Amino acid sequence: EKPVNYEVKRELEELHRAQREADDLKERFVQKVIATEKPSALSRVLFWCPALFGDAIVGTRDQVEQSINEYLSSEAKANFPEAATLMLVRGLENYKPLTSPDIPLAEQPTPSEWREKRRQNFARILNNLIQYPDNPVYRKLRVGNQLVRDLLSIDGAEQFFQACRFTEQTLEASKPTASSGEPLETCSSPVTEPFLVISEEDAHEITHLQRMLELLNSAEPIMPELYRETKVFWASGNAPPMLSRDQLPEEYFYMTKDELKRSLERQQRVIEESGMLLTKAMRERLKVQEIRLFRYALIRVRLPGDLIIQVSMVNCDK
Repeated sequence: EKPVNYEVKRELEELHRAQREADDLKERFVQKVIATEKPSALSRVLFWCPALFGDAIVGTRDQVEQSINEYLSSEAKANFPEAATLMLVRGLENYKPLTSPDIPLAEQPTPSEWREKRRQNFARILNNLIQYPDNPVYRKLRVGNQLVRDLLSIDGAEQFFQACRFTEQTLEASKPTASSGEPLETCSSPVTEPFLVISEEDAHEITHLQRMLELLNSAEPIMPELYRETKVFWASGNAPPMLSRDQLPEEYFYMTKDELKRSLERQQRVIEESGMLLTKAMRERLKVQEIRLFRYALIRVRLPGDLIIQVSMVNCDK
């Protein structure tokens, strides 16, 4: 009996020793997971503008935006009408219209609809001058007018008006009238306010105004493009794990925390509005305004030979 017990004890000791050795090997060769404050699979999102700079300039969006602005400012010295139009079109593309709390979300224009509407506003000003150059009403734009003020808030609008040969002048404002149509004599001194004015002579430069209109209708925005930053590297071990949000730069996502809060508030408004009857057009507009979480996608594809190709893409790329 003793030899049997001894043999069992020896086998158990061998088993424990083998288990300890296995644990030691596992500790030595299995990769440890070290939690960092914010691990990153991609340190930042890179952009470029190959149409202007090729691959000479690659950097953050702000860096590429600055390079484009500097290029257009330099180009304006040689060809101001074209450069000013491109500045305006870029301003339209970058502008973020505010949502109005007084208008149901389903009835508010999408960003693309808003940009097209504003482009039409500029075109209408030029069309009025081309068709009626002798009409002084169309040669003056009151800066205090809500529409004109909205147009001037767009980056590049001032340069575009200058290229159309508008100048800012301080003129006497129209006097308020009573219900009878008679002017009200509220004060002795005339009231003045700023206007954008084009002279009668410049208004008759139809060829120039038509060229500005053609530039406005045909210009495409020069914007930073996502730099795909294609990488190829060796795969190690099993398939690479799925990336978490913390491993990607904030630029990958549409919304910051504040923007997410506003989006949730908009969602609540949609829920409240869902009780009313919606037309087909209103429902389509709501679909367009659905919350998108990702601006970009980081794609990894494992290839034969334990190679992995990694590339950044815009979320709507096909």
